[in-house]
Amino acid sequence: MNVLHPTYLSKTIVNSLEKRPMKSCIINISSVMDVHPFAGAALYSASKAYVTSFSSALKVELLHDSSMHSPVDVCVYAPSYVSTKINGMPLIWGLIPSPLTAAATALHDVGRFAVTNGRFLDRITYALLSFLHKYFSSPLDSNGYKGSLKK
Repeated sequence: MNVLHPTYLSKTIVNSLEKRPMKSCIINISSVMDVHPFAGAALYSASKAYVTSFSSALKVELLHDSSMHSPVDVCVYAPSYVSTKINGMPLIWGLIPSPLTAAATALHDVGRFAVTNGRFLDRITYALLSFLHKYFSSPLDSNGYKGSLKK
């Protein structure tokens, strides 16, 4: 779903957006886990990395499409944690935002960044995880852990 839906919806909406006289934007949702996968979440991490890569490629294609009547920007929103019913994360002011607050922070960065983490704390988390992934193995990785694809 994390691969099919953003791809299909972006393809569908581009046809409508190219006919608009005003600037438009597509915001696809990724995660900080696209740069630093955790044990047990291989499929989730890979699908979020796809969303980031797909959105970056789509942005380039749309910038160079001479048939577009108005510019269509593409932005990736990659938060760390958001309080939702699905993940069961509690709403903690200043640390874990509500979906409405998360959406507002993503919209604030449209046109300024190709990839945004929204809040300052999420930007720090993203940078830290990128650094850890590049130079160290994850402290959550262990030799005896059975990942999401093993039964």
